[in-house]
Order: sequence, then structure tokens, then C-alpha cells
Amino acid sequence: MENDGEKNSRCRKIRIRNFRNFGREGVDMTLNRSIDCDRLGGVVFVVGPNNCGKTNVLDAICKLPDPTFGPDDIPDYPLDGDPGEPEVRLIVMDGKEIDPTSECLKESYERWKGMDFSAFRKRSCEALSALVSQEKFPDRAGSLLKNIDSVSDAFLAESMASLISKKDVHGILEEAGYDVQALDSDLALLFPPGSDPESWFERTYGYPYRPNVIRYEESRHKQSDLRCGYDDYGGIVAKILLYVRGGPYIVERAHGEHIRKGTTGPLTAAEDYLNEGIRPLADRFNELYRVGSYSFRIRLLEELISFEIHQGGIPIDLDRQSSGFRWFFDFFFDVLCVRSLDRGDIVVMDEPAANIHALGQSELAGFIRQFSVDKGITFVISTHSPFLVSCDNLDELRILAPDEGGHAKIHDKFTVIDTENPDQLDGILKGFTVSRHVLFDPNERTVFVEGITDYNYLTAFKILFGVKGITFLPINGIKDTEKVVDKVRTLSRNPLMLVDGDIPGNILHGYAKNRDVEVVRLSDIDPRFYDIESVFTHSDRREFDIGSKEWHASSVFKQYIRQNSGRLSNRTKSNFRKILDYLMYGGPTEPLERSYKHYFQPAVGDAVGVVVFRAFEGYPLIQVLEPEDPAVAGDPVRVLAEDHEAAIHRYAHRIISGEEEPGFHLVLGYPADDRPCGRAVPSGFFGCLQCHAQPIALRFQRDDAGFGAGQLRFQLGCLRFCGLGQRSVLGFQALYLPF
Repeated sequence: MENDGEKNSRCRKIRIRNFRNFGREGVDMTLNRSIDCDRLGGVVFVVGPNNCGKTNVLDAICKLPDPTFGPDDIPDYPLDGDPGEPEVRLIVMDGKEIDPTSECLKESYERWKGMDFSAFRKRSCEALSALVSQEKFPDRAGSLLKNIDSVSDAFLAESMASLISKKDVHGILEEAGYDVQALDSDLALLFPPGSDPESWFERTYGYPYRPNVIRYEESRHKQSDLRCGYDDYGGIVAKILLYVRGGPYIVERAHGEHIRKGTTGPLTAAEDYLNEGIRPLADRFNELYRVGSYSFRIRLLEELISFEIHQGGIPIDLDRQSSGFRWFFDFFFDVLCVRSLDRGDIVVMDEPAANIHALGQSELAGFIRQFSVDKGITFVISTHSPFLVSCDNLDELRILAPDEGGHAKIHDKFTVIDTENPDQLDGILKGFTVSRHVLFDPNERTVFVEGITDYNYLTAFKILFGVKGITFLPINGIKDTEKVVDKVRTLSRNPLMLVDGDIPGNILHGYAKNRDVEVVRLSDIDPRFYDIESVFTHSDRREFDIGSKEWHASSVFKQYIRQNSGRLSNRTKSNFRKILDYLMYGGPTEPLERSYKHYFQPAVGDAVGVVVFRAFEGYPLIQVLEPEDPAVAGDPVRVLAEDHEAAIHRYAHRIISGEEEPGFHLVLGYPADDRPCGRAVPSGFFGCLQCHAQPIALRFQRDDAGFGAGQLRFQLGCLRFCGLGQRSVLGFQALYLPF
């Protein structure tokens, strides 16, 4: 059984065996990499070349609620011997495979302690004898009757409950003249409501064990579908009326009043109520579609019910809209506004958005992804289109490929396509049958990282900070140094690799120096960063289960990074900002290092705190250089406290929003010992370059003219105005950013 590292994971997956082009060994495909109720949503893209079995995967998922099979489901390739029955079942892993029946029985065993089973045993023996006396009886009945005196009470109770629940058993007992009511009463006492496996699972995990599965197929609604009579309305009109509480009843009553009284007043009043009720539906439509602004209106005419789409207050004809709008309209009313979807449910889609342009497909995938996370719904989508897939979410892919025997295999982890090939996109590109430039922008900065865990964490913070222009791609380890370097050189014009600060990373760093490959070790950015896990604080590693190198957990972390943001420490965020800034701009400390060394030479024994200010995606980015930073290596440095960093952010945003006037606002130092100019300079913070005065303050200033016209300028300055003027204390240029 192919697991791709699922052992001991907490995940939900489907097992497919002996089903069409899936062989006897079977395969597992992960649906969710978490089983937590609030971390259950997500998108799965099933990709692969034509005729590889993508549709078979979707059909198998649709059989999860009722796994019954027909002749067409039997494998159509030659097998030695009897292949056995097809198998499609849901598997929930929580360290090991969860068996709800077994777990439920454990609770029942505790409840049955001390109970008298003598009457139940007698009735069971009578029922089994009655079954065996018939020509057609369940095989298990004879075996159980033969061994009834030796089996335990618990085993007998479980066996009888299973036997009695089978189809036609009640009818066989009644034909034999056996009164089954007393046995049913005993079983109801032994297995009270809520003691069944489904109830146990939902009570334990917060969602049903067996999900509802909805197969979405484009409806291709027409304008004529938006009008119908009062006696035969259905389809989209019925869905819209059901969206409003009591909608169908209100329409029926209003139409009856109209017929009885001969006036349109009841229809008008009901129309107003319904239109107020569907206003949130239009808001949701606009929120997701994000192209133009639309409103919906229900018209209750004398003979017809009409649903209208308005743009700018003017009704539009659905038949005359773009293919993209019509596809989204169908998708919205067939799936997104269906109120019966619950957490854990699955929506299956086959080749969606085929008629939408590339940008539209990308946007579609984006809001499906966000919707799935918000609602806890899993979307399983088969596609040939690379435009639905993002390089930031390659872990969503499930790649189909035939094995040596021609049986379908599903690869959950895209780094296992070819363990001998460091380029992990090869298998994905073969699945899409496209070239590399179609999947990702070659003009973006590509950073190759060691594996999928590094890829997930770095991409997560890239998403959180809204960083553009950089793509992380995982390679399959760096132990084969020569092969990795040679391969990476063929993939990028200016290859950059980010590796751990361990022995393999050091070896690769040395080997690549003269081979046109830039290798950055995490320890080059900050000596505290040994591997990607060390970038997190200790508390965050505990909170988010970071230290286990479990890549499934890293995928869930990335998927829910925006929800996790409020629980992450400022220090972890600052650490990842530091890495991203280093990779994007060539290192945040290089300009500062020259000016710092030139302008300020602290006395032996002094401690220095250094703050770097940079513009980052339209917001102030404040970085704190710590003692081990290369920019201040060799000098004793004291780190600026996190509360100061937060205060800088707070003041900067207050000025940007107009809540605070520019000027000196934030004091960074406090008196400690005497220095020239009669002012105190604290040990642990820098002073004015000219007069050594303390405290030093952060200056925010708007420029009305010149290079920085209409922008906000950050500057460190001296409160004594000793002649230093408005030059930076550390000698680096003032930074500008929009406000």
C-alpha cells in the first residue's frame, strides 16, 4: 500500500483497490492533512495525462457514502486469479487508523459491566434457532448458534446487533413465527441512541464520519430558466426561494391571496420581503466574483415568478454574458450557496472552468481555496489546466501515473515523483503535459529549498506578508552535491539555493562557490537559524507542532497561515521577515554595515542596539539586528526589545492614518551614565554621533516637495538639535513609503 509518508499522520484519506484501473495492492489518496474540525477544508487537484484514471478517482470518491459497485467497476485489465471485490473506503488516521466501531464498543463494554445477560442469551438462542430452521438463512447464524455457550456476552451482543441489522433478517424471523420485538428491545437497551459508531466519531471529532459528497456538473443555466410558473417552479428559482426563511410558503400564500382577492398587493408585499432576504446572497456573489457589482431581484408577477440579475440597476440577460460569468453563476447557485454543505463534506468537480481565460481560472482557484478553508469543505478537482494551480500550493496536487504493470498510482507528495531527480516539478509538468514556463513566472526570483517542509513554511510567511516576485521550489535533498548543483543550473538563469546551516549545507555552500550557483545558508542570515524549525520561537514550535519535521503538519500550517497569524509571536514573524527580505533584496544589513562601521565606533564594553527601517509592501518594516548579526559582528550589541518594535509599528501606522502629526514621537533610550555635552547616554543604546546625547528618538516627517514629495520619511535624530540636523544617526539614507 502506497502511503507517501502518511504513517502516524493525522489525516483523512480514501483507499481505492480493485476499482477499474486501480490494482489489487490499492492506493491511498489524502483528502485532508488534518482531522481537526477547524482545519478540515482544502482543495485537492487530481492531475495526470489523458486516460490515466482521473475520472475514476472522482467516481470512487462519489461512492464513499454508499460503496456499491456494478460490473463496470470491476478492473478491466487481466489479473492472475480472482481479483476480489472492489474496495473504496474512507480512512481517518490519528496516529493509527481509527476504527469507530471498535472505539464505540470499548465504551459499550464499560457500560455493560455488571449487567445480567441471561435473558438476552436465551432470546438470542431462540432467534438463531429460528433462522437456522429456514431454508435461506445467514451463514453466520449457524456458526454463532453452534458456539453460543462459549462466546462472551460482549461478542454475542455485537454479533446479534450486526445480524439483526442485515436486510431481510426480520422478515425471515417473522416467517419462522418468532416474535422479534423482545430481542429488538434488548438490543435497544444494550445499544442506546448515540452509542453507534457514527455518533461516537461525531462526538469525538466534531463532524460526521461519512461525508456528504456532491458531484458538481455545470448546469449551463439560460435566461429562460430564471422564469417559471407558480405550480411548477424548480431549479434555480426554487434554490433562491429556499435561501429565504419561509420563502416557498410566503410565495404560495401571497399567490393564493392574489387569486382570492384579485389584487396585486399580496404579491408586492411578499416580493419586498423576499428581495430583502436575498440581499446577503448578492453580497456574497459580489464578494467572490469581484468583477463588477451585481444585485438580485425576485419579481412576483400574476402568472410567473421571475429572478433578475441587475448591474448598475439595469437588468441583464444571462444568455448574453461572458462564458466566465455564466460558469461562475452556475457554480455559485449550484454549490456555493447550497446551505446543506457541512464541515467534512466533499465537492467533486471534473475539469471546471475550461472556457475561462487563464487569469480567471487562477482567481477561481483562489476563492475556491478560501471558501474551502472558511467552510471546512474539501474540493476534489480533476484538471488539465495549470492555471488552476499555484506554485505556492503545490502540496494540493495528487499526481496520477501508471506503474510498471499499468495500474494507476496516486502520488500524494510531489517530491516522490522521481527521488533521483532534484527537480520536483518534472512530475507535475508531465501530469499537466506543459512546459515549465506555463506553471510559474521565470521572471520571479526562484529560491530552491531542501524539501517540502521548508517550502511550506517559507511560502506560508510569503503569503502572510503578501510578498510578490519570489517563488520557493523544493528539491529532493542536497546530499548528492554535484548532481544537485548541475541540475539547478539548468533550471534557473541565476540560481539561488537556501539550505540549512548543517554539515550538508556547508559542503554545498563550499562546492557551489565557483559554479555560478548562489547558496545561502540560514545561518548566513542569522547565526541562530540552524534549520527552518529554529526560525520559530520555542513557544511557537510547541503551539504549532513545528519540531517534528512532519511535512503534513507544515502543509496545514501554510493552508491556515492567516488564521494562525494572531497566535504567532512577533519574534517568529520578524525572523521570517528577515529571511524574506534577505532573499528579496540581497540582505538587509549590507548598506547598514558600511555606514555603521564608518560613523560609529563604540568604546570597548559598550553595548549597542541597532534598528533597520525598510519599506515593505507599502508598510513600515522594522528589523532588529541581534548580537550575532554579520553587520555588527565583533561589537557587543544589545537587542532592542520587542515592545519597542511594536511601538514603532503602532506610531508609524497612526501617522500614516492621520491620527498623529509627524515629528519626534518615540524615545528609544533612557539615561544611564554620563557622556559629553552634559547628557546621559545609556549603556545598551547608541547615542548621537556628534554630541552623544540621549535619548535618541525616531522622527516621522512628511515631505511636501522634492524626491519624497507626498510621502512619509523615517529618520533617527537627536532631541538636542545639536547641529546634526536631519541626517540619520547611523548615516544611512532616509526611507520613503506611501501613506
